[in-house]
Amino acid sequence: MKGTKVFPSEIQDFIINNNQGKTLEEITELVNKTFQKSYTQNQLRSFRKNHRLKSGLTGRFEKGHSPKNKGRKGWCPSGCEKGWFKNGFRPHNAVPVGTEVMATIGYLKIKVAEPNVWRFKHIMEWEKYHGKVPEGSLISFKDGNHRNCAIENLMLVTRAENAILNHQNMRSNAPELTETGLILAKLKHKISTIQKEKN
Repeated sequence: MKGTKVFPSEIQDFIINNNQGKTLEEITELVNKTFQKSYTQNQLRSFRKNHRLKSGLTGRFEKGHSPKNKGRKGWCPSGCEKGWFKNGFRPHNAVPVGTEVMATIGYLKIKVAEPNVWRFKHIMEWEKYHGKVPEGSLISFKDGNHRNCAIENLMLVTRAENAILNHQNMRSNAPELTETGLILAKLKHKISTIQKEKN
């Protein structure tokens, strides 16, 4: 093979004959050690690519492979334990169970268990009086105020009814008007369902 200034023919032949089964790091180290050179991995990568050389490696661990850290479970260098959390450690932003905060989506939520279990307040309030929210339904606010989680201000709506309320502007900050809007939404949904069944 015709050599180049960077890769003389002797080195090119050596790479081609020893490339199989070696990682880029391994072939680079072998060439440098054999010929007292200082090739970079990028140079060897380019050579392989230009000469269409394949290492034959799949990048996966082959059957029977023994990992380097075998038998060293939990091992860490001396001194690393200084950064470990101590028993009973609580992060600076930890809050007690019962803490109430505003979630990023605009609803109040309450911490109900450790270490970090939260539930929406309006859903908890509804379930206290009426049991679990049925699948396909959600709890809505009659006056539109997500902070007002009083049971009198909460109403159960299906997702279809909720969509009608939103799309047809049937919500109001007056609870009585929103309740009327829900009656209309239920009626519209029922009519739509009957029409679909006929077709």
